Amino acid sequence: MIVAAFALSALSSLSPAQVPFLVAAAKLQAERAVTICPTFRGAALEAQTSSAHELILAGPAETGKTFGLCWRFDSLLRSTPGARAAIVRRVRQDMGATVLQTWERVARMRGMPAVYGGERPEWYDYPNGARAYVIGLDRPGAVLSGELDFVLFN
Repeated sequence: MIVAAFALSALSSLSPAQVPFLVAAAKLQAERAVTICPTFRGAALEAQTSSAHELILAGPAETGKTFGLCWRFDSLLRSTPGARAAIVRRVRQDMGATVLQTWERVARMRGMPAVYGGERPEWYDYPNGARAYVIGLDRPGAVLSGELDFVLFN
């Protein structure tokens, strides 16, 4: 009740022109704060808590392999300040319609990091300083010269 009273008293001191901006900011903050934890099964479930240096998920199509690994990758970046990582696929051109759609869906569920590169993202920056690069193996120099903490191959 004290919080609600404080919020009402704070609103009464705002000009009418400031209220829409405050409401929009509150909605944006609420959207970013929503944390949904999906139900993982099988190897995707094991990947969420694995401390292995390498993880490989294999199985039939549409079983949650990419989603599970994207979730784990996003968790690692959120929990490791200053981490450098890469999302890698054989051909960069293919990423927009495949792994990046899944990656961005996961990231939006948990609070989207800043995207750099416009329509064709080049990297994602997290508030804790972590960065995830988007790289295709059709340009191997981009991968070979990087010092990376995590790599998601798709």
